[in-house]
Amino acid sequence: MGDLATTFLKLSDDYRILTIKGERGICGIRRMAYTVGLFYGMTEDDYIGRYCYHTMGEAIDAILEWSGIGDPPGNWIKHKGGDGERSNPNYDKTENTGYEG
Repeated sequence: MGDLATTFLKLSDDYRILTIKGERGICGIRRMAYTVGLFYGMTEDDYIGRYCYHTMGEAIDAILEWSGIGDPPGNWIKHKGGDGERSNPNYDKTENTGYEG
């Protein structure tokens, strides 16, 4: 793996708001087919896990507020990777009324 600056540069083509969040390492946001992912533990070629949000705005708010400890804030739908796949027990479908393109 290259140095941190090189990693950030390579990831910047595909991810928004790249940042480092403590033990979670490099984190960033990327649009997926039906959700927006908040990724963590990122390298140039892989990642440890991601949290799925309904909108880009929700994911941006979450990454800006999150300390990297525990689950990120906000109305995330599902976690994938890392310690397995799980749904957010506090997910509120009524907050998400439409697609944000």
